[in-house]
Parts: sequence; structure tokens; C-alpha cells
Amino acid sequence: MGISFPNASRSFDPKNRCVRFTGYDGMFEIKFFVASEVLSSETPHRTANEADLLASFDAL
Repeated sequence: MGISFPNASRSFDPKNRCVRFTGYDGMFEIKFFVASEVLSSETPHRTANEADLLASFDAL
């Protein structure tokens, strides 16, 4: 059984500059994050804002 992502919610963590989201492996909840440097390929990560990073995450 693979990890599933039934909950499409995600949030931006400004302190750690990352997007956080949750996946499930059977009955276990697993928390993930993607660093802003990964999501800001077109915009320099220091100038990318929350909306830019969430849009990049959604596009992936």
C-alpha cells in the first residue's frame, strides 16, 4: 500500500519558509514539508511570497 494524499489542504509556514501537508500510509498520518527553495524555481526564493509558493506547490 502506498502513501495517499486524500486531504488537499496545505499551508505555508512562514517561520520555516516551507509548505506543509499531510499524507496517510494506511492508518498512519505522515506530515511532510517542501522547502521554499524547491518551489521557487522561477522566482528567487528570498523574494517569493506565500501566494507564489502555494501556487507552485499546487502546480506540481
